[in-house]
Amino acid sequence: FQSIKERQGVELHLGVLLEGGGVEYKQLGLYYQAGNWWNTSDNSMVMKWSLVDILGLVADRTFLPPDPLPTTLGGWLGAVVAQLGDNFKNRYHADPAYANLPVTARGVEAVTGKKCGEIARWACMASGTWLRADNDGGRLTAEPLWNQGAKLDLDNLESYPAMRANESLAALIFRLADE
Repeated sequence: FQSIKERQGVELHLGVLLEGGGVEYKQLGLYYQAGNWWNTSDNSMVMKWSLVDILGLVADRTFLPPDPLPTTLGGWLGAVVAQLGDNFKNRYHADPAYANLPVTARGVEAVTGKKCGEIARWACMASGTWLRADNDGGRLTAEPLWNQGAKLDLDNLESYPAMRANESLAALIFRLADE
């Protein structure tokens, strides 16, 4: 276990037992060891692993602004994953139609002290994309919002959803871009 390191990638697959007795494996994605990595207890056969996708790996890291600042969606994604070191510098992907869209910051002070998750989220908001980890390569990925998907009606549900008030919500504040 001495060779197990933080941020080491682990490919996860889910196996489904088929009628004929075989197993069909589907890739769930590439996850990285984080936090306490792994542990055992009571000398048992059970091990616990702390795994996160690339979003979990970068989200809470403090962003160290490069010089010069990026000016495109792809540039910002590259700057975010570069915070993880040289092994991660190409672990991002932006939809080709959006990768070179201009995304600029007001200046270095606007991004200094911010978390990488905030920077990536803001770049996606500015470009009309959303952020995810892709299953194939474990890359930080930005792509346009989809306009298709499953439709869920009440008659498709096993039980009706319960609704209740959220008393911990104090206010909704909207800031318009008139500054």
